[in-house]
Amino acid sequence: MGEGTSPPGRAAEILSQASADLDAARAAAARREPAATVQGSAEDRLRDLVRLAHQVTSILELPPLLEAVVESFVQITGAERGFLMLYDDAGALQFRASHNLDPESWQERGYDISRGPIREAAESGRGVYVDDVLTQGQYGARDSVLALRLRSFNVVPLVHGGRVLGVCYTDSRQPGRALAERDRHLLESFASQAALAIDNARRHDALLQAKTRLEAENKDLRRQIERRYRFENILGESEAMQRLFDTLEKIVPTRVNVLLIGETGTGKELLARAIHCNGPLRDEPFVSVNAGALPETLLESELFGHRRGAFTGATEDRKGLFEEAHGGTLFLDEVGEMPMALQVKLLRVLQSGELRRVGESGTRTVNVRIVSATNRDLAGEVRAGRFREDLFYRLNVVGIRVPPLRERGNDILLLAEEAVRRFSKQHGKKVAGIAPAATRWLLEQRWEGNVRELQNGIERAVTLCEPGQSIGVDLLRAPWSIGPAAHVTRSSLRETLEAVEREEVRRTLEECGGHVTQAAKRLGVSRQHLHNLLRKHGLGSRRPPRTSP
Repeated sequence: MGEGTSPPGRAAEILSQASADLDAARAAAARREPAATVQGSAEDRLRDLVRLAHQVTSILELPPLLEAVVESFVQITGAERGFLMLYDDAGALQFRASHNLDPESWQERGYDISRGPIREAAESGRGVYVDDVLTQGQYGARDSVLALRLRSFNVVPLVHGGRVLGVCYTDSRQPGRALAERDRHLLESFASQAALAIDNARRHDALLQAKTRLEAENKDLRRQIERRYRFENILGESEAMQRLFDTLEKIVPTRVNVLLIGETGTGKELLARAIHCNGPLRDEPFVSVNAGALPETLLESELFGHRRGAFTGATEDRKGLFEEAHGGTLFLDEVGEMPMALQVKLLRVLQSGELRRVGESGTRTVNVRIVSATNRDLAGEVRAGRFREDLFYRLNVVGIRVPPLRERGNDILLLAEEAVRRFSKQHGKKVAGIAPAATRWLLEQRWEGNVRELQNGIERAVTLCEPGQSIGVDLLRAPWSIGPAAHVTRSSLRETLEAVEREEVRRTLEECGGHVTQAAKRLGVSRQHLHNLLRKHGLGSRRPPRTSP
């Protein structure tokens, strides 16, 4: 039988063949010729085969299926005993199920009688039928035949997709009736159906095992994420951070929308993930998007999805981030830079729970918790008419101010020491901590880039530090400031920081081919903020020239 034949299709084939056999049996009876039967009358055989075919194809679990196949072969052939063998991954035949015999004792006492025929059936893919071992050549002379008093046996290969999966063996201590060609064909057709059922059961078992592994991996991954984003893993002993933690503990068990307000680099996304991973939605999706890093048309498609053909490049239907976050949390970073037109559409989703994909007329329902973040004064933006007041109140059910690093006192040292440990392990380098002078230097800095700037500085210092040495002030300064020049004054420090900023912006913009959006995303700032930096440092965005189609 072909691999694509369905169980009902095979049952129909068996039924058709059995009907033909029944007609032949009736014709033989009319001519007073004995018609060989597998078991009972032709009518009984037809009924049994159809019933057994349906039975074996309805079992998905492998062990009970193999037992049912052996029982079916014993019933069809009228044998006393039987067993089924399947090839294992190493290519060896192994006992998998039996009827009325113990496979271990059978291997010890009588397996030698069937070893040759089993090998013959398995290698050739054709059945071996012996109705009387005493009269059929090589089998009658064996001592095992006399000891076991075997008189007849059959070995039928289980073939699927042109491949032998195993064999089914049955025997009896009584002589069997000779099987006509049509009876053998019918028996082998049933064996083919049984092989299909075995292959399906194996696939089903493999899918269950894969699903179990995937669920275990997902559960382990969730545990790792939850451990990573536990509040105790967010370092902060300062009074400002303790107030923040007190607020977070109150909102975490809820599903209210949260607005995080703080400077760039203060860890707003880290806090958003912690809110999600410690709350009631921890097992649901967490999806994030930087609302200031994408142009308006692309951001709308990103948030709400689009229909195929809605715009140039929309080659297929695509769901947006709201749909991906359904049931979970959507983190809108830099929400203060969202264009006014999109603010209206976002407000509609928050009010009604319904959205419309770009290019579609129908609506879709979503249920999403919003955690948003901004480095702007949104209340001031509302007063200036640049941000919708109704949207502000929807987002700002609970507002949390994330303190800048310069307001966190000795948290700077906690974060620096943790970063040294982490980057030392990551880069496989032993570093003897931070030198006392460097500790004082760390506390004196303004850290305009906050935690992100501190971590980048520590990683650079770990990379440049000699193994076994401690990190000094020279390694914490900007890379081109390392050298014999000793003292850095406040004014020169400010100048140095601006020079670092200018060079980083220039280099990133150049690597992105003048694309402001790509450069902003790589720098971790909003598109508008990058435009401000470009004006501040006298840098122009150089887009690549357009090519004609």
